[in-house]
Amino acid sequence: MKIQFIWILIMSISSVWTYAHDVNKAYFTILEKDDKVEIQTEFPWTLREALIDFEPKLLEAKSSSEFKAVFKNYIQENLILVDRFNRKLPFLDFKELPANGHGHSNNYLLIFEGNNLAKLENRIMFNIYENQQNIHFFGSDKKQERFTNLKSPVLKIAFIFNLGYFSFILILIGFFIFILKKKIFSIKQKTERENN
Repeated sequence: MKIQFIWILIMSISSVWTYAHDVNKAYFTILEKDDKVEIQTEFPWTLREALIDFEPKLLEAKSSSEFKAVFKNYIQENLILVDRFNRKLPFLDFKELPANGHGHSNNYLLIFEGNNLAKLENRIMFNIYENQQNIHFFGSDKKQERFTNLKSPVLKIAFIFNLGYFSFILILIGFFIFILKKKIFSIKQKTERENN
């Protein structure tokens, strides 16, 4: 009886240690920096399956350069960024990042040329999971969270995100100054009419 209890306890504890996040979820943190869009990604270990499904020759690959070439092509075909002028942002490169506490994840920094992101189409891993969910965070604070899935792979990004908070506040102040001047001008005209 004691042995069974100890065995159950060991299995319970080890299941917590070996936890891997959902195989059908990928995470994307999107940051606009000057003339580039950087996306920090966290893919589940099943990314390899998606790449092999995309390019079956990868099973016979002998070098990491073959993996990198397939990965780059996969990203170019499945993650499309468009600016507010309806131009596709070119995918430049990627860098491997250290794992964030998940031993079964693949983390990368994806770099796109351009800015003013207006639309994002993300079909990553839809080729292996019908219930794939890609979770997107905008900005470093990760407050704005949006999802893409097989039924809805495209996100339209609000113009305010592209402007940044400072620009938005300047526009808002300018609008209030315009309204205030207009109000003062109409009061001044009304006063002049009453005096005449």
